[in-house]
Amino acid sequence: MSPETVTDRDAILLRCEIADLYARYARATTPEHLESWPDFFEERCLYTIRTRENAVYLPGFALPAD
Repeated sequence: MSPETVTDRDAILLRCEIADLYARYARATTPEHLESWPDFFEERCLYTIRTRENAVYLPGFALPAD
């Protein structure tokens, strides 16, 4: 779907899908549901882990507490 053909309905549905993804991800990071967390990652992908000391901090983004 090209940007020119996105309707208000499409935008609303996309926002709902994104909100659902965020909710499922947040739930997966709780101790009771942690076993489902790896399902959010693709096997054929390169993931980079940055230490707190090497992270780039953006205004408005909170860092996890130690």
